[in-house]
Amino acid sequence: MVEIQGTYSGQNTKEFFVGDSLNLLTKGTWTGTIILQRRAKLSEEFVDYRKYYSTDDFNVNESFTEDGDGHYYRLALDISSGSATVRITNYGYTNEGIAYIKEVVDSKNAIVEIQKSFATDAIAEGYYISLFSAVNGYPKCADFFQDRLVLANINSKPNGIWFSKSGDYTNFDEVIKDGTLTDDSAINTSVVARNDYNIKNIIAAKDLCVFTGDDERIVSDGATVTPTSINIRRQSSWGSTDKHVPFVADNRVLYIQSNNKFLRDFGYTYETDGYTGNELTLFVHDIIDSEVKDYSYAKYPENLIYFVLDSGKMICLTYLVNEKVFAWSEFVTDGKIKQVETISENGDDVIYIVVSRDGKRYLEKLAFDMLSSRPIDYVMLDCSTIFTDSDGQGIKIPRLANKLVWVVTSGDMLNVKAQTADAEGNIAIEPAESGVYGKIIVGLPYEFVLELPAVHVTTKGRGSSIGTIKSVTSVTMELRESYYGDVYAREGLQPNPIFSTVKDQLSALTPELQVELHTGLVEVPVSSDSNTEGGIIIKHDEPYPFKLLSIARDVDMS
Repeated sequence: MVEIQGTYSGQNTKEFFVGDSLNLLTKGTWTGTIILQRRAKLSEEFVDYRKYYSTDDFNVNESFTEDGDGHYYRLALDISSGSATVRITNYGYTNEGIAYIKEVVDSKNAIVEIQKSFATDAIAEGYYISLFSAVNGYPKCADFFQDRLVLANINSKPNGIWFSKSGDYTNFDEVIKDGTLTDDSAINTSVVARNDYNIKNIIAAKDLCVFTGDDERIVSDGATVTPTSINIRRQSSWGSTDKHVPFVADNRVLYIQSNNKFLRDFGYTYETDGYTGNELTLFVHDIIDSEVKDYSYAKYPENLIYFVLDSGKMICLTYLVNEKVFAWSEFVTDGKIKQVETISENGDDVIYIVVSRDGKRYLEKLAFDMLSSRPIDYVMLDCSTIFTDSDGQGIKIPRLANKLVWVVTSGDMLNVKAQTADAEGNIAIEPAESGVYGKIIVGLPYEFVLELPAVHVTTKGRGSSIGTIKSVTSVTMELRESYYGDVYAREGLQPNPIFSTVKDQLSALTPELQVELHTGLVEVPVSSDSNTEGGIIIKHDEPYPFKLLSIARDVDMS
């Protein structure tokens, strides 16, 4: 408390520091001016903060709450007549300074760099080391939830979760008013599990989803999180890995289990009034031959999720929850796929992959599916290079040296030639009749294989067809802008070509022939082969598109 009595002219009081709040009170009958001035800690200049005037008719009673790290105050008095009593009450407070320890001198002294200034330079009686530090570790998980920054898992507390002050993302201080934590105060909590309670990941969805090595939990349960009403509920007990961050696809959270192989989804359902999920890799364990190394989500245009495995191959999930479509495909190339990433280009998500081929790494871009009836608009070769308006002479692609390549050229017609590039990657192309090819595509051929599972049906008279001898007599396919393909009843049998007549004509490569893509229904008879499966295999190995929209089998179980 500071109290001044009497008459003053042009005098300043001593400065004093205010860290929380103060009250200014005057008494008496006086004429003159009282000015409350203040300066910041790191400033030497005082500025006028409040001015009060009286002609024997006014007294002050005003309180202030300090903002920031506090200020130094003083009074400038000019009381020309009368007598004034000026009383300043400086309320007590706790100052929290932050210093980065650069060097420890001895057990009681250290050289520090001030991060947040202290109230005074007096000897500190109490201190503590920052929770997030090189000693305790730094958070391994982070996200934003309900206007708070959420951090989790440090070395000294791997099951800990910290919520920042609401709207103040770098403030993790607990704010107490009248003995109670305020609703916007920072929050410090933790989860406990029977086995691996370490928090692997957190992700904000409808609620804050917390993934440990032992289970899956949610924070909030639809309510606003406050220090006095925070609810952490276990939803399932599968456990997840910390090698890959969960992600949201089609309004579901997808995460990789602790074995780093299997993929699950996680989301709220009204039927259970909780979060449930399915293992999305349940039926493809046979193609997951190693751990997941990398992944990327391509939302547009087809909602595809790509996973790179340690073995060097890539698998892809078509994930459409509302349509109940969960379909997997497999990519194998001449080399090993190392990484995959999605980049938005012109509104679409474009997939880029890093491929290791013959000791070198290449950045390659996956071609988009086209909506075109012109075969040359498609790129249906692997590791390909495209040349436009070229005569085809002097083409050299070192990465394809000594490899079997296909060359697709277009001009007035479409032509396909297979050859082996020489030791330097030189490609031999016949001169175009017009002198210039509109487009030349050179790349590695690949084979597309689609296998339909066995037919299992239940009839009223015969019951289940499992184990019953059956024969697929024909296959009806709905195609869009497609060319060629072979249908097999079983692996190793003779194929039943799609558009066999057109393929035979193409083999002559007559200048008059123009390859056309087909859209519509195609029925392919299948050679009789009785077995207990009734499966179908479709193969396509030419550099033209093959788009299968639907398929139906005629099965004879007599």
